[in-house]
Amino acid sequence: MKKILLVTVVFLTISSVNTFGQDEYSFDKGITVVNGGYGFPNLWKSIFKLTDAFSTGSKTTGWGPVTIGFEYGVNEKWGLGLQAGKSTVNSTFDDGSGYKSEKTLNNLSILARVNYHFANSAKFDPFLGGGIGYNNFKFTFKDNDSDPSNDGSVSLPIPIAITGAIGARYYFSSNVGLYGEVGYVAGAIFQAGVVLKFGGAAY
Repeated sequence: MKKILLVTVVFLTISSVNTFGQDEYSFDKGITVVNGGYGFPNLWKSIFKLTDAFSTGSKTTGWGPVTIGFEYGVNEKWGLGLQAGKSTVNSTFDDGSGYKSEKTLNNLSILARVNYHFANSAKFDPFLGGGIGYNNFKFTFKDNDSDPSNDGSVSLPIPIAITGAIGARYYFSSNVGLYGEVGYVAGAIFQAGVVLKFGGAAY
C-alpha cells in the first residue's frame, strides 16, 4: 500500500502542468481539495497484539486505515467536507492440539468535517480539523468447539465516530501536493497522503 501511494505521488507530481500563480493561495473561498491517504499505526491492531502477546499460537494481521475525503472552502479560513476511513484487523489462535479461534474487527467511519486554516501561502496550508459522523464498528468471534453460543458479533450500541487533528498540506504545484495529520484519524494517530486542489478565486 505504501509503495502504491509513493508511485501515485511521483506520477501526479510529474504529470502536473500547472505552476503557482503570482496571486495564488493554498486555501481560499471556492477551492475544493480531494485527499487520499493511509493512517498509522492502526490502534486496534496494536490493541489486538497487546492482548494476544501472552497467547502462544496467536497471529494478528491488519490493514488501514485507508482514508479519502474532500473539503470545500467556505472562505479563506474555513472549510467544510466529508471524510471516510476503513480498516480491518484479524487475529487467529491455534493451540496446537486442534482448537482454533478467530477474532475480526471491521471499522468503517464516515464523518462530516470542518477545518480551520490558520495561515495562507502559495505552497503551505496548515490547519486544525475536527468532525463527527457514523461509525460501523463490528467485532466478530468464532471458534471450532462444539458450543456455538461462543460465536457471535458485537457492534457499537451508538455508532458515532469522531476525529480531531492538526495537519498541513504542501503543494508541489498549484493543484498537486502531500498532506499529513496528527491526532485521532479513523483509528490511527498519524495520516499522510496525496491532495488534489481544484477551483478557487485569485485575489
